Amino acid sequence: MSWEVGDASVSVGDLMSPIFRRWRTVALLVVFSILVAVVRIIIVTPEFEAKARLIVLAPNEAVTDLQTLQLYRNLVPAYQEILSSRRVMVAVLQELKLDWSPSEYRRRVRIEAHEESQTLDVVVRAGSPAESAWIATAAAQVMTRVAADVMQEERLVLLDPAAPPEKPVTPRPVLELVLASVLGLMVGTGVIFALEMFDRRIRDEVAVERRLGLPVLGVIPHIDL
Repeated sequence: MSWEVGDASVSVGDLMSPIFRRWRTVALLVVFSILVAVVRIIIVTPEFEAKARLIVLAPNEAVTDLQTLQLYRNLVPAYQEILSSRRVMVAVLQELKLDWSPSEYRRRVRIEAHEESQTLDVVVRAGSPAESAWIATAAAQVMTRVAADVMQEERLVLLDPAAPPEKPVTPRPVLELVLASVLGLMVGTGVIFALEMFDRRIRDEVAVERRLGLPVLGVIPHIDL
């Protein structure tokens, strides 16, 4: 397969030739990227995510009016805003006695809303499975009390307490090693083509014909004396 670039024809072999010729550069950058990823995996503290689920209850009587049902579904975003508020954050930090700054709290705690099922997830990231599950469940209980105080009605209740997760969400060794390898390969290939662009040496008769536009009448072989 080849492509026409100006008056010259470029084949797949022409594109791959610099990579094969400078394969050590690519290999070096791939190995370097993998080593950086390994160091990161070793030094980064694993973090685990646990999830407690809350549900917005409908009235005790059966709801047959679609407009009323939609109204209660619309409460889910409202509760999401309440649970994400500073008031709730302060209550959770105080009652659970967490030594987190506001920015760390917002990094570790997030609220995910599911309008169709009228549920919300309190997702907590912490340093151990047990800690993340305990904080998620306890925070969800605090949130239901604050939400009841704000909305003047108890419609948000804990549906499922959090369970300790089995695997950390970060670091992910296999994924990070694969990404490091791909990144090293891409950077190495880019470096090689950059070097080729600035390399004005003519290595063979094909390069003579391509760069000078002159036919090759003969080739003097290399002889080791």
